[in-house]
Amino acid sequence: MNKYGKITIRDVSERANASIATTSRVLNNTDYPVKPEMRKRILKAAKELGYTPNLLGKALKTGKSHEIGVVVPSLLNPYYAEAVTGIERICSARGYNPVFCSSDNSPDKELANVEFLIRMRMDGIIISKIEYGDEVIDRVNQAGISTVYFDQPVSNEKLSCVTYDFFEAGRMAAEYLTSKGHKKIAFFSLPFDRQSRISRYEGFKHGLKEAEGYLYLDSSSSYEGGEFLREFEAGERLVSDFLEKSEASAVVAINDLIAIGAMNAFSKRGVSIPNDISVVGLDDISFATMSNPALTTVKQPSYEMGSIAAEVLIDGLEGKRHKPEIIKMLPKLVERDSVCIHV
Repeated sequence: MNKYGKITIRDVSERANASIATTSRVLNNTDYPVKPEMRKRILKAAKELGYTPNLLGKALKTGKSHEIGVVVPSLLNPYYAEAVTGIERICSARGYNPVFCSSDNSPDKELANVEFLIRMRMDGIIISKIEYGDEVIDRVNQAGISTVYFDQPVSNEKLSCVTYDFFEAGRMAAEYLTSKGHKKIAFFSLPFDRQSRISRYEGFKHGLKEAEGYLYLDSSSSYEGGEFLREFEAGERLVSDFLEKSEASAVVAINDLIAIGAMNAFSKRGVSIPNDISVVGLDDISFATMSNPALTTVKQPSYEMGSIAAEVLIDGLEGKRHKPEIIKMLPKLVERDSVCIHV
């Protein structure tokens, strides 16, 4: 036991009557051959003494921490909660520990999170990047740390990214509503400060064809319910503006939380969904099935994106992938009860 009261490899070796070198090989699970009887004796001694390996010391010695940093815009948003669940399960299955950070939708905090993970000697980083420039990319490249980007696209083919066809998702939502007879369709969104939002809106405009489109942006920086309800409240606010001046019979929301917030506000004002207004979301978070009525939406497979991003990063760390990859996932329309035919 050292001066801090911790059990050391020396303590285990003395209890097992083995050399320190042999004890270290067994406890660090190296390939060095050790007789089964000796291995069993050392492991038993370690268990009896309550030995805990010094992971930081091991990381400094081997250059591997078996920890992966993860940065997302929000850990409270259901979309990102599903993505990090996918990341965590793959990391756990493959012997890595994820360390999760939230940028709280702040580019400055996002960069600070990346700096923290670099200092903590993560083996790699998975990040859903909101910072619009290349500062984050330049920093991780400078640090030489393996990184996989997910959700937001990156244009550099030398980087690995698991992204999504945001343009097609917006187009699919608009085209679906026009196929139901809607001729005037509104688009509810937060500011276009991310490529995914821009692409969804561009796709929406493309899918309108002969229909008319109306854009409603919520740029408020204050939200009573905090970060978790930020987008829900944005949907509620946009409804007030919409009802004052719009003749649209349908709404496409930039994400499901805004769509659900809008449906809640419509309901409070006696506007029936889908009889008076049809609503389509973009994401397919778990809450979409819990809204009343259940939300028709275009699925972005967040859990799968997180899982694949983790697989790509870990495969690279373990030498199983040798080239950067850009994987683009496709949207899928999920029909529920928030849209009706407009006559």
